[in-house]
Amino acid sequence: MSLTNVETEVATKLEEIQTLQSRVEELEQEVSLAQKKLSEMEFLKRKVELKNVELTNTNVDLDLEKSDLEDLLVKKNDELA
Repeated sequence: MSLTNVETEVATKLEEIQTLQSRVEELEQEVSLAQKKLSEMEFLKRKVELKNVELTNTNVDLDLEKSDLEDLLVKKNDELA
């Protein structure tokens, strides 16, 4: 193998290495962005879950108030009868 062939092969391998290093950097940036988006999604999921609990509590409170009003209505109707 001649010196020129070896130099050409080394230059080719160096270019391949640089290309691969660039691709690794791109992939690392994509991973970082994906992790950031995942964190945001997890935050929003927790926020929605909390809101769901709050709405469930509100529904329970409204059901209790409705029941109290129905009982009061029955009592008032009995008093009028």
